[in-house]
Amino acid sequence: MKPIKNRVYCKDCGRVKMLFETQKKADTFLKFNSEDIERESGYAPQRSYFCIVCNGWHVTSQEPVQEGYVSRTEQAISDFHRIREKAKEIRDKNKAIKNERLERLRTKITRVRELLEARDYSTCKILLEELDSDLVQIKDIISESKRKVFRKECRSLWEELEKEEGKI
Repeated sequence: MKPIKNRVYCKDCGRVKMLFETQKKADTFLKFNSEDIERESGYAPQRSYFCIVCNGWHVTSQEPVQEGYVSRTEQAISDFHRIREKAKEIRDKNKAIKNERLERLRTKITRVRELLEARDYSTCKILLEELDSDLVQIKDIISESKRKVFRKECRSLWEELEKEEGKI
């Protein structure tokens, strides 16, 4: 006769099963109850196995699983790790793109400063317009505080350019 006290719903297989704390208890249950269960249900439990979802032992009438069998829970865990790794790859790629774009902005700012010193104002204007456009394009990539720093720098360069042009 099946005991009723140790029955739990197993989320891995999606049904109620008996749960045992140890393999020895599950095997002892099989030894003393498999004939009665077979008379009642037509199926005789043959073996015990550890369930990672219930963190305990179940008994089953099914043949031992083949090498490489993966339970639904193990598959979900594997999928989770694969997705998490893919997300990390995407984050790393986005970070590299962001850093590359920030470096390009810094390089343009440095170039504008050099051009101001060389009094090449027409090229300065072109690069500052590109910088303004770049700042709009990367608004979703960098934080607002970093954008403010770059905008402030660009404004400063525009003011310096206008000041220098006014001297001419």
